[in-house]
Amino acid sequence: MGYSGEKLTISEIRDHYGHLTEEKNYLIQKNDNAMKKIRDLYGKNLLLHTTLPLQIVWFAMSFGSGLCTWITKLFEEIGLSDIYLQSLYFALANIPGNAMATFLVDRIGRKVLLFGSMTSAALCLGLAAHGASDAEARQLQVILSSCAFHSFLVTGWCALSVMTSELFPTSIRGTGMGVCSGVGRIAGILVQYVNGAFIDQPLVLLLAAATCMMTGAFAPIVCRMQDMTDKHLFEIPSMAMGVVEGDGQAVHKIV
Repeated sequence: MGYSGEKLTISEIRDHYGHLTEEKNYLIQKNDNAMKKIRDLYGKNLLLHTTLPLQIVWFAMSFGSGLCTWITKLFEEIGLSDIYLQSLYFALANIPGNAMATFLVDRIGRKVLLFGSMTSAALCLGLAAHGASDAEARQLQVILSSCAFHSFLVTGWCALSVMTSELFPTSIRGTGMGVCSGVGRIAGILVQYVNGAFIDQPLVLLLAAATCMMTGAFAPIVCRMQDMTDKHLFEIPSMAMGVVEGDGQAVHKIV
């Protein structure tokens, strides 16, 4: 049993198993590159004016979005009638929110749109909380303010997605989007526990979400986050991307 032929030479071993070493080196290099991107993301050039404020906004937006999961139960606790019909109106409110974002994102700028939509959403939650204190007399106020909140929330997400993709340099743009999205996921998990704990106290729940969103709205202003509306993205200013053919491969080249 086993191999009974001549001993393999070093060159033969390299020919047969060299790819294993190459794959290992590739994985090590890939991990090193990933860690370098993380370090760049939290470096002094990006941390205070890009990475940190974006993560705060992603956290706040995800925290506020957690209400959407509980909206039917929330309407029930407030005491609204026909809660499933009201939930349908709430869901349909995302259509004008998307339309508003499409119309305004290039006209007034991403930063202004994000701030306006987040503060408006927070104020709508405040109005909903005010109406919830006397739901029998202010049922229409609760429904309209809740639908308006959803519209502004969707508009804010559209503006935030554009801002996040534009503010990070090309070399770490994917990493930046992933990290910010991860922070949002953490907030989305935490808010489910908060909502579950306070679902029987609608006023507390609505005001907590409103406070979180209002706080997040001011993060880009306080941290002086840049607005890239009508500006070239970092690392490719006033340049066109061309394609050069060579050695049987197509490679990108800045021309």
